[in-house]
Amino acid sequence: MSEWENNLSVPFSAVKRIIRQAYHKRLPLYLWGPPGIGKSSLVKEVAQEEGLEVIDLRLTQIDPTDLRGLPKIESEEVRWIPPSFLPRKGKGLLFLDELNLAVPAIQHAAYQLIQDRRIGDYKLPDGWVCIAAGNRTSDRANVRPLPAPLANRFIHVEVRPPSVEEWTEWALKNNIDRRVITFLNFRKDLLLDFRPNSQEHAFPTPRSWELCSRLIEDFEFNKDEEEQILMIARAAVGANAAAHLVEYLTITSQIDAEKYLENQEKISFPTDLSELYALCTVLADAVPTGAPKDRLERLCILLNRLADKYGEFALLCLRLRGTKIQELIDLPAAKELAKRFAKYFLIS
Repeated sequence: MSEWENNLSVPFSAVKRIIRQAYHKRLPLYLWGPPGIGKSSLVKEVAQEEGLEVIDLRLTQIDPTDLRGLPKIESEEVRWIPPSFLPRKGKGLLFLDELNLAVPAIQHAAYQLIQDRRIGDYKLPDGWVCIAAGNRTSDRANVRPLPAPLANRFIHVEVRPPSVEEWTEWALKNNIDRRVITFLNFRKDLLLDFRPNSQEHAFPTPRSWELCSRLIEDFEFNKDEEEQILMIARAAVGANAAAHLVEYLTITSQIDAEKYLENQEKISFPTDLSELYALCTVLADAVPTGAPKDRLERLCILLNRLADKYGEFALLCLRLRGTKIQELIDLPAAKELAKRFAKYFLIS
């Protein structure tokens, strides 16, 4: 069991189902977990899949009076005009991110909205539910313990950080740089390396690897760019992870895809794991979706041979290039490859 897992934490892939259930039962939910693991992304993904709106309300940025609204005198009575950022109609998730960073006065103002679905003269529409998220006190994120009355108003879920396999599924759908994907499949320990006592500002998390991917995706790695990429990656994921990434990019840059594709029936494969992961990246880039059929056939011959010894790497290469089953039904070697991995294509 890793340092992030315990008997009370919920696997990352199971959290979306809990969010859906909380929404349909109209129950307030609190998601706990270390920074950068994707808690807010889970909320937004569920909203998109369920056709819901999301209002991301950062209570650290408002005053208690902002939540209640402004007073207005009508016929010798005081009525409260609700703030414009609270929903009036429709259905969605009112996302109270970093709730435990808010000052006690704001947390107190949120009590009634969370439990009774109203505050002052405002009533939360029937189609809306409050979902909150925050870091744990052990994460040294300057959070405040939730007062017992507020904590008791939520269902609490401690989110287990995503596994590399879970993160890879997400990364393939969100255009993360292939080199980053294969690097983290090689160095699984670096997907999340958050150390609360570290003095370094940047550190590896799923969120910071996404930032790193965006920063380096336009660079074709070569010796002249090595220092620049190292500096950029360090800014996103910290010095240690950045150094290992650049080492991996060096390996990737030294692999000649054409040498493999031109000698697909005879060439030997590397035995070093880092080189195998790098080879997957290089071949996926060299034969993208829509490549000529003869080139795809050569890749499939190569991957069939690779699958005889290293099936997981052949499959990873197919996944990196976004291979569809339709591509693999006309060519002899492609048909054989499709049979090998039919289960994957049937469930993807």
